[in-house]
Amino acid sequence: MKRLLVLVLAALCAPTAAAQVSAFSYRAERAPAPGTVWHYTKSNRDGSKPWHLDAYIASPTRITVVKWVEGASDFVEVTADLSLAQAMPVNLQQWNTAAHRREPKLYASSTDGKTMHAVLADGQTFDLHAAQGPLNFWGFDLMGVAFMLPHLADPTKAFEMSFINTNQPGTHGQPLDVDVVRFEPAGMETIEGVACRKFKLTGPLFGDQTGFVWIDASTGRLERAEHAVPTSTDWSDWRLDRVSSETMDGIAWEKFKLGLADAQAGGGGTRSAAGAMKTAYDKAGIAAAFEAGEQFKRDSLKAFEGDLNTFGYALLGFGKNEDALAVFQRAARDYPQSANAWDSLGEAQAAAGRKAEAIASYRKSLQLDPGNDNARKQIEALAK
Repeated sequence: MKRLLVLVLAALCAPTAAAQVSAFSYRAERAPAPGTVWHYTKSNRDGSKPWHLDAYIASPTRITVVKWVEGASDFVEVTADLSLAQAMPVNLQQWNTAAHRREPKLYASSTDGKTMHAVLADGQTFDLHAAQGPLNFWGFDLMGVAFMLPHLADPTKAFEMSFINTNQPGTHGQPLDVDVVRFEPAGMETIEGVACRKFKLTGPLFGDQTGFVWIDASTGRLERAEHAVPTSTDWSDWRLDRVSSETMDGIAWEKFKLGLADAQAGGGGTRSAAGAMKTAYDKAGIAAAFEAGEQFKRDSLKAFEGDLNTFGYALLGFGKNEDALAVFQRAARDYPQSANAWDSLGEAQAAAGRKAEAIASYRKSLQLDPGNDNARKQIEALAK
């Protein structure tokens, strides 16, 4: 559902994967030049809920990503310093910018390639451990991986790395889910005129869900990615498409971000229902203004549902099962037609040992969304 779920083991008959870090061999001539900007569209697989994702190569070891959508009140910025030897981000910071105020959300760092120390804005700290490296964030939309893809030692071979799933509670005492993702060659395919190597994405992090990535066969640049498991609870699944590329210096990039901040603060964006209605009114009159107000209300309610879901899983990940259950009960009460709310409630009830209630919640989720395979499997597992 609308959160990142855990993937199953790849088939035993699949080709042997390259040994993690050794799957990459840095070659300076294949590295994207500093100042390179990749422009992507992030959306559901059917193209709905499109956002902009812009990735800036600041240096041979640093990438900055901004995610934004027209009319939103803020935008997300993530900067990562990457270790070429470990083939992963070793320092990662996330901020949200709204009304020219830049709020820190997350800081994470790693020294050994297998443990990530994370600090949240509310002061919580924790360590996340991977059985094997490199270690990446699924919610980073493969940008850390994209930085390394041009340096695949042999793109005809499968490789594996670990990912942190920030929207799924962990096991064995870990607050968040950390598990393996396998990239398996799946032939060649042309994407928008670009000859690409196609890789299938499977592994324990995704349960039995699968996805694919396409990389430019000549440069290693990430061209497209899609998966049944979304990178954020704001989407039901996930797709990333490269739209264009360009170059700009550091000053131009900072001005680009300032332009986003100006727009989101009111110079072109809308921070409130009144702002949305005024913009619509200026364009098409009072009827359009009322419709814009209704849309703003729907979007705000949907955003709050996502926030409840994220907060509930944070509590669940820290072992606060009863408090998490209260949050998910609130979400199901406030959003009774949301299959995701009932699915999440079922998971919290199962974690609290309330099997009968969990089965009932999963059945409600399945009734609202017959395609929810996770709910169906959880019902079967709980009924045993």
